[in-house]
Amino acid sequence: MSMEELSKSEFEEGPLSPEQSEQEKVRDKVIEWTEKGKKWLAKLWRKTEEAPREVLEEIETASEKKGLVIEEESLGGVEQQKSQIEKKLDIPGLSSDFTVEDFPGDPKPSLIDDFKFLITGARWDLSAREQGGKVCIDIKPKVSKRVKEIGGRFIDEAIIQTDEEGKLELKPDSGYSAKLPLCYQEGLIHRGVYSGEMADILENGRIKTRGDAVKNIGGHEGLTFFTELPDLAEGYATKAGRVQGAYYPSFDRPNYILTIKKPAEVAFKGDSGEIGISQDVPLSDIEAIIEVRPYEITAGVIPLETNANRIRPSRGVEAWQNPLQLNVAYREVSVDELRTSLLAQQTETIEH
Repeated sequence: MSMEELSKSEFEEGPLSPEQSEQEKVRDKVIEWTEKGKKWLAKLWRKTEEAPREVLEEIETASEKKGLVIEEESLGGVEQQKSQIEKKLDIPGLSSDFTVEDFPGDPKPSLIDDFKFLITGARWDLSAREQGGKVCIDIKPKVSKRVKEIGGRFIDEAIIQTDEEGKLELKPDSGYSAKLPLCYQEGLIHRGVYSGEMADILENGRIKTRGDAVKNIGGHEGLTFFTELPDLAEGYATKAGRVQGAYYPSFDRPNYILTIKKPAEVAFKGDSGEIGISQDVPLSDIEAIIEVRPYEITAGVIPLETNANRIRPSRGVEAWQNPLQLNVAYREVSVDELRTSLLAQQTETIEH
């Protein structure tokens, strides 16, 4: 039966037969094309018995008559359109016409991954402004029972208090220190990780890079990087990243510094203390875990470059004219404490 012979009134709901597994894969892509066509196309797939390629050709012809938009004549077109949908950002105030564009020649994974990590979870309040052809994202922490705002500055009252002169100081019983409790010690190396990587380490029982940055260090893909310098590891645990705020620690998502013994053999040693190792590091080999948590955060702005309907973070001077700013505190934590803390974070995210 051809498309021309089918009408909407003939479509009937019903389960797909086991023989249609290949068609199901294509169907999953097809029904994403437009909101207008989703329901109609889903019913069509349950009615037709034709092969996937023939069905796609029929759908293309019918879609032109129904006003649906299909980019190309192949599954490559579907993939391209799906990719464009995935690169759209769900940020209040930001036009849905914008998609994320990567930096030319950037060896890291797509910027959309950074943006999605910025958006997900109970971390930041984001709102976009479009003015005069420029786009900015205002970023500030989410307020909670323990987080108080004072004129654009946010403080965590669980660990911070005000002294007699009105200055902020850590609560004596908070367990946190304003000074990093690590110093250079021969035979030890350190790695700064964000909360998502720490969760992966606990789940998998080992430290192993996910490949987010290794291509930027001499092309040593597959190595897990540490440093002999604790301050450098702390810099990675508090770095801005390509999308400001994406991997910053926040009040409810601290980052961490992991310390292990330096292996007898290393695959890479840099001039600035970087150490690259090829083997996985078991969780049991971790000598110390330092939590890096903000006690004060100042709201900031993420300026974006625009090119037609494409956006990406600005890398010019304006990127640091009004940045998100953090003051952090440190404490040593155990693996058991981390498991409890991360479980609570996951529960909080689901509840939100």
